[in-house]
Amino acid sequence: MAPAFYHSWPESVDMKEEKEAFWGRRVPLLWVLAMLLLVILLGITVGIFASRANSEACLEGLRAEQRCRNATRFLEHQLSGIQHRLLASENQASTCNHTVVSLTKSLEARKAETLSQQMQIQELQGETETLKKKLQDALMEVDQLRWGTPTLTPRSLALKPLAALVPSTLGPAREGLVPQSHHSMGRGGLAAALS
Repeated sequence: MAPAFYHSWPESVDMKEEKEAFWGRRVPLLWVLAMLLLVILLGITVGIFASRANSEACLEGLRAEQRCRNATRFLEHQLSGIQHRLLASENQASTCNHTVVSLTKSLEARKAETLSQQMQIQELQGETETLKKKLQDALMEVDQLRWGTPTLTPRSLALKPLAALVPSTLGPAREGLVPQSHHSMGRGGLAAALS
């Protein structure tokens, strides 16, 4: 095999500078071309992504997501309204409980007062009955002293009918024993006076 001779022509300094300047300009040009290719590739990728993003399934997914967000907002609004109503109901229930407690206390006080009044009424009725008996006894004594009839006790009053105790309108009035005012009262007046 024959030896290969590589001969390079002598270059001048100006040519070297020109060559370096050429490569110096060429490198940025390569960079520009690489960037341009990258932008084109990115544009194609974005176009493919945009076409997929604007596909019917993707749009339907976006609509479904929007509906979910709207439903979530609506439910959150309803929940806050329910919470406010629940708080108001709890406050009202607390107020009602306090009212019930105060009314229960008032009712118990009123019952005690009513019981006390009933006891007083019973005592007064007992006293009234006692005073009625005393009054009847006193009237009997007055009648006995006035008419000279035998003394009637409460027991004898219970045994005899009231009509027997009332003097006849003809007998004593004729004899002048009963004053005219008592005669005009009749049986009803005397019975009313005794009761």
